[in-house]
Amino acid sequence: MVKNLHKGALVSPADDGRFLWSERSGLMTDSEGLIVDVGDADALKAAFPEAHVIDHGVGIMMPGFIDAHVHFPQYLMAGSHGESLLAWLERYTFPAEIECADTQYAQALAVQFLDQLVHQGTTAAFIFGVSYYGAMEALIRQLKSRRMAAVTGNVWMDRHGPEQLLKSATESMDISERLIKQLEGDVCFGILPRFVPTCSSDALTRCGDLLSQYPNARLQSHLGETQAEVSWVKELHPDAEDYTAVYERSGLLGPRTSFAHGIYLTEREWRALAGTETQLVHCPTANLFLGSGLFNYRRAKDAGVQVGLGTDVGAGTSLCMLETLKACYQVQRLQGGSLSVEELVSMATLGSAQVLGMEDRIGSLEVGKRADFNVLRPAAGSWLAQRWARCESLEERVFASMILGGANDIAETWISGHQVSVSSER
Repeated sequence: MVKNLHKGALVSPADDGRFLWSERSGLMTDSEGLIVDVGDADALKAAFPEAHVIDHGVGIMMPGFIDAHVHFPQYLMAGSHGESLLAWLERYTFPAEIECADTQYAQALAVQFLDQLVHQGTTAAFIFGVSYYGAMEALIRQLKSRRMAAVTGNVWMDRHGPEQLLKSATESMDISERLIKQLEGDVCFGILPRFVPTCSSDALTRCGDLLSQYPNARLQSHLGETQAEVSWVKELHPDAEDYTAVYERSGLLGPRTSFAHGIYLTEREWRALAGTETQLVHCPTANLFLGSGLFNYRRAKDAGVQVGLGTDVGAGTSLCMLETLKACYQVQRLQGGSLSVEELVSMATLGSAQVLGMEDRIGSLEVGKRADFNVLRPAAGSWLAQRWARCESLEERVFASMILGGANDIAETWISGHQVSVSSER
């Protein structure tokens, strides 16, 4: 069995809570695309003399980024002039999704979208889809061909939106069950009610039924993104104690559920999320772009709520997780808090893998997991390269890369042990 020995610095969270820092390490991968050993590079070479050595020089190997919340059909409308969330949905989001009714258009969009994800160093994602079966079939086909790990599915929406996007709960259930038959391996089924205002009680209940019926499925929706949204939910459900309670009474909370945003939550909602092991996904560039508010990461951790990181494109302003991490750090600083380098890296890798329910397969560079990783190495002469030359530690280089770096500083991306992207600057 052919093995590759990757040499370079290594940075990774670990399943046991440790964090791995190594200035010179070896990462051994096999022909199946799995990590078979991690340790001293010279010792690994001595143990496996037949291994093919790939020396990444000063590059830093780190787990592939995992985008825990991104919208495939909104890819080409990102950067549209910002408005409040609800107006922005009407003006930009819904028209962009309607375009995906054209299956040929959706096929081309899936290629563009996934090409760009990989170029940005993202090797897995929780992808919010669209309500059209043909578009989702095209996306799933592309994910499989690229060996990408993902959770995805059709969006449920049966009210308060354009007629072209609305599907009855029965229609959405039918599409979901047709898609489930195509999902296998590391492309898993996602149940995706858009959010409470666009889903009837019947639709939410049916989503809960699916979640119970398919134990490997994951559910994701939106929660508490803006104050106007929270007020709208209260008008629609005056009998509910709060926004979270609407999901809760439909059986949608639990360890296989995550909600994007969670900016505006009551104390009861924090307790409900923590008590059911429901997760949140922080989407900082989207929250800043739409002026939605500032997510309090420390409040989530104090409550015991697991948090992943998402770009939320199209509201998000970049598919690059380095840029998303920069915004994440800045959002906490605006609230008087701070995040360590280990917390930041973990949120974009192992933390997001937990949102996908794939922490046993991806999210860290450990034996038995998929060899999904990036090599971080800035282009010679770039500002970041000059900054690296002055850094006194590996931790300092990683942090500088989050604050000053971008996609061009991710020199290589590997998925299941296969190189899939090389920076255009190399």
